[in-house]
Order: sequence, then C-alpha cells, then structure tokens
Amino acid sequence: MGTLRKLLEKHGKRRAIVGLTAWDYPSGLLAQRAGGIDIVLVSDSLGKIILGLPGSIGLSLDDMIHHAKAVARAVKTPFLLADLPMGSYEISPEQALTSAIRMIKEAPGVSGVKLEGGKEIIPQVSKITSAGIPVFCQVGITPQRTIQTANDEEGTGRSEVSTSEIFDDAICLQNAGAVGIMLTAVSQEAAKLMRDHLTVPTIGIGYDLLAFKALCRVEWGLFDE
Repeated sequence: MGTLRKLLEKHGKRRAIVGLTAWDYPSGLLAQRAGGIDIVLVSDSLGKIILGLPGSIGLSLDDMIHHAKAVARAVKTPFLLADLPMGSYEISPEQALTSAIRMIKEAPGVSGVKLEGGKEIIPQVSKITSAGIPVFCQVGITPQRTIQTANDEEGTGRSEVSTSEIFDDAICLQNAGAVGIMLTAVSQEAAKLMRDHLTVPTIGIGYDLLAFKALCRVEWGLFDE
C-alpha cells in the first residue's frame, strides 16, 4: 500500500499528485491497474453513485467501512483514503477518533481518513492526528453540509470574502495537523492561493471522463426506445 511519506515526497518535489475515487472492488481494480495513481479515495459519493441514494447524507459509518474493505482488496500501490460520513465525527473529537480508528482497524489497507469542513472541525482533526492517523480535509463545496440543489457545483470561492474565508479555513486545518487539503468548486484564485501558500498537498476534486455525474441523473424512461 502506498505510504504518506511517498505522497509527501512527491509533493516536496513539486510534482502533481494524481488521485482517483473508488467505491467498490471493480472500481478499485481500475484505479490499481491504471498505473501512476498516487492516492485513491473511498468517497461517500458512493451513496449516490452506487447505492442510489439522493446524496451522501444517508450513509452510515458501517456503509463506508463495508465499501472501504472492498476497495482495499483491490488497491495495493496508491495511498488509500476513506471518507468519514456525516454523523460520524461532528459531535465531538472523541467521536471522530473512535470513527477513524474503526475505519483503519476494520478496513485493513485504509491509511487515512477525510473530513469535510473548516475551522469548526479543528478539534476533530487535532484529535485524530494525535493518534497517528493521517487526516485530509475537504473545503469549498462540502456535500455533507450542503442541502442538495441544482447549484451545488457552483464555485464558492468567487468573491474576495469567500476566497479569504476558504483560505483561512485551509491554513487553520493545516496547522491543526491535516496532511492534505482537497478543494471542491473553489475559484481559480482561491485554488492558486492555497497551492502557493500551504505546505501540505492541495488536491482538486472533480468528475472524470466516465461521467458518473450524468449516470446519477439517468431516468429509466431514457431506455424505453
């Protein structure tokens, strides 16, 4: 399994870090066989993509662990990261650490966890990292905390104020011990600011060429012909 040290060494050499999302054994195999992949995320988007839920909010920690186990059976080379779902870390730092430990212990091969949010999750990030578990944080659009609307993918880093807030969140999370920051739907200005000033890797999250986003919107009626 890929190590955090290798990931950070690549970042230190200013080389791009390549990541993919996987939700199950088949998608994990695709990521493994693709070659050149540095990090694989077991994303809570599996709620929508794999399980047909309206979004990620309905997922449980047990769901995430179940799918992380499947991905880990396929992924051997990249660093393997898994989302902690909504409701598994927000209540307290102790809850967050318990959930992170469960993920690492019950899904062998998973090497770190990802949380969504800004300064409000600093205590959780500090608690988990103090136990030696690597934490990545997602800023920008955070689906676990956003009511699903047609505009969910619109950039949140467009204005000077929001760019400043997102950057401040990222700096605070880095200082709390986060080893990487993932960016979703932030402006180019915000992304460049974080890339140039953070010491940890910044990784943009987007949809791939397989267009799984479109797959979520398919209606059975389209196949009647």
